[in-house]
Amino acid sequence: MVDNTASNLFEIFSRYRSFLIIGTFGILLLIVGIRVLPKVKSDKSTFEFIASDATSSAEQVQSIKVEIAGKIINPGVYSLKDDSRVQDLLIISGGLSAGADRIWVSKNVNLAAKLTDGGKIYIPAEAEVLSNTIGQIGVGGDLGKKLTNINTASQVEIEALPGVGTVTAGKMISSRPYGNIDELLNKKIVNKSIYEKIKDMVSVN
Repeated sequence: MVDNTASNLFEIFSRYRSFLIIGTFGILLLIVGIRVLPKVKSDKSTFEFIASDATSSAEQVQSIKVEIAGKIINPGVYSLKDDSRVQDLLIISGGLSAGADRIWVSKNVNLAAKLTDGGKIYIPAEAEVLSNTIGQIGVGGDLGKKLTNINTASQVEIEALPGVGTVTAGKMISSRPYGNIDELLNKKIVNKSIYEKIKDMVSVN
C-alpha cells in the first residue's frame, strides 16, 4: 500500500513537475517582490525629494533683478544671484563705456556693495559731473547756494541734506536716474516731511 502511494506521488510529481517548479519560482518571486518593492518606492521617493529640492535650489540661484544705466557698454536689467555685488553687475553688463566718469566711479561706487532686488545703478558721463560742478559754483566761487544733483551726487553729499540719513541716501542712489525731483516722493524714496525740507536744495541735472 505504501509502495503504491509513493509510486502514485512520484508519478504525479513527474507529470506536473514543470508546473510545480514554475509555481514554486513564482512564489519566491512574490516573496522577494513584497520585501523589495517598499524599499524601492522609499528610495524613489527620497530621490524625487532630493531632485525636487535641487531644482528648487537651482531656481533660487538667480533671484534678483537689478538695472544699470548711464555710461555702460550694455545697460539694462540683469538677473543675478541674490548675493551678487556691484562688481558682478559691472562685469556682466560689459563694464564702463567711453566717456564714463571713472574718477567719479572710483570715489562714489562701492564695488563690494551687495545688490538689492529692484535696485538701480547709474554711471554718469564726465560731462554730466563737470556740468553739475560748474552749475553749483556761484559768482566768486560761492558754494553756499549750490543744488545737490540727486542723479550724480555722492553718498556723503546726499547725506548732508537735512533729514537724510545713510539708509535714505542709499535708496536715493539705488533708484537713479530721476527725471524730476518729484520722483523722490512718487517713488516713496523719502516721506513728505523730508521732501519739503530738501525740494529746494536738489536738482536732477
